[in-house]
Amino acid sequence: MSSHRIPANTPSLSPDGASERRVGRILAATLLVGSLAVLVAGFLLLLPGSSPDSQWPRQLALGSLLVSPVALMVFVWCLRSWLLRPWVRLEVSVARICQGEPSSSEALRSLGVLDEVAGNIADLNAELTDLYEDMDNRVARQTMRLAQKTASIKILYDVAAGTSAPTL
Repeated sequence: MSSHRIPANTPSLSPDGASERRVGRILAATLLVGSLAVLVAGFLLLLPGSSPDSQWPRQLALGSLLVSPVALMVFVWCLRSWLLRPWVRLEVSVARICQGEPSSSEALRSLGVLDEVAGNIADLNAELTDLYEDMDNRVARQTMRLAQKTASIKILYDVAAGTSAPTL
């Protein structure tokens, strides 16, 4: 049985900031932060309180009205393509692994920001598969050994029954 080691770059759940940095890298990789920033800026510029004498806040608000729907579409597309679809694929693969399909780990490739999690699940699946195969081999050996012992006991029983039988 092999020992599974946790990679050194795996973030822990401790409050040391590694988990937060990982979340930041995921958000940056999916362009969610930029899209969300444009959306928030657009909505903030629409709030009342800007000076009616200035022309630039109106132009900026109008520009944000034009850019906000595009930013919203980019936000939804990024969320769907790089986070939600890979998440669903990961769920399906994990369900198949739980049902015992040995080739389910092959579907855990190219999951974008979830690649690290998928890799850990694939490693765990490989480890479990090795354990199952080892267990099957042990059971087969023990079954063979029991069959041999049973045959030996039957021979001894037959010999004992033959020697104790009355001779005519």
